[in-house]
Amino acid sequence: MLQDGEECDTGQANSDSAPDACRTSCLVAGCGDAVSDSGEECDAGGANSDTTPDACRTTCALPACGDAVVDSAEGCDNGASNSDTIPDTCRTSCELPACGDAVTDSAEQCDEGEANSDTTPDACRTSCIAAGCGDAVLDGGEQCDAGGANSNADPAVCRSDCRNEYMCGDADRNERISVVDAQKVLLVAVAIRNDCELGRCDANGDGRYSVLDAQIVLRAAVGLSATLSCTLPVTITVDDAVALDTLSVEVDYAGADSSFLGAGASVDCTALVAVSTSTFANDESESLLSIGLDAAGSVGGPAALVRCRYRARDVAPPPGALTVTATAATGADGEAISPPPSVSIDY
Repeated sequence: MLQDGEECDTGQANSDSAPDACRTSCLVAGCGDAVSDSGEECDAGGANSDTTPDACRTTCALPACGDAVVDSAEGCDNGASNSDTIPDTCRTSCELPACGDAVTDSAEQCDEGEANSDTTPDACRTSCIAAGCGDAVLDGGEQCDAGGANSNADPAVCRSDCRNEYMCGDADRNERISVVDAQKVLLVAVAIRNDCELGRCDANGDGRYSVLDAQIVLRAAVGLSATLSCTLPVTITVDDAVALDTLSVEVDYAGADSSFLGAGASVDCTALVAVSTSTFANDESESLLSIGLDAAGSVGGPAALVRCRYRARDVAPPPGALTVTATAATGADGEAISPPPSVSIDY
């Protein structure tokens, strides 16, 4: 018979360790008594916790993803706020939001989950960056894409805007040179037409359209000797009356849509004055052409110093698109000239 205050009493069968047994306190077995009874996944008694990682919960449920406690095997756990659709939120698997989980988080441009691809055109990339020119995949709107090999300086590769290089003399864009091309160049030269890019129709590379361009294209079309050079000569001049020993110059072409012919030290530049050494470096990534001249005191200004070939595409660079600056200079006496002499660029 139960006494006052007793919930149960099985006499000697009362136990504080046997599952489901009446406790020695004559209380019914329950969650929190440090015995795992039927219906309980665990029971650590006073150590049950809804805030301690990896602890048995106060409901006597094992720690699990979704209980709002970050346990040792979890990257995060926001409980009911876990989501597989909300950006930057802990996922329902208790994994941190990441590229490839099909949710576009704040640091991502896109995320198509398993459909992310570094080979499929127009797909989100596996880095969760949107498809674009320079990723080595031919996407919609691109004529070509050689990835890191794209270049405005090398005529043999895809350009940095993922367009094919123009064929000099190919006025009608059919990838061959014919009498029809020569006719079109002539019509452009006499202003009857105006639909040919400089990189196709300026056959002698002087930055304008002329009858001479048409003659050169015609000679090439019929198999006669002809030099097609749809590049623009760019001349750098020192403007001051000064005797130079050395001169360093930089040409910034970030405001133009193309590059000088040839990358790195292979850029097509020629010194126009007698120098002992000359160095040229075309850095396409910075849109910067660096020039160094060692004249051994033999160059006096004003004088045209260097000529480089620029790969004009649609039109010649507008005024100010190419800027030149003398960064350092020494005079015939070997002393630094400060400020460096004035230099100008002509194309």
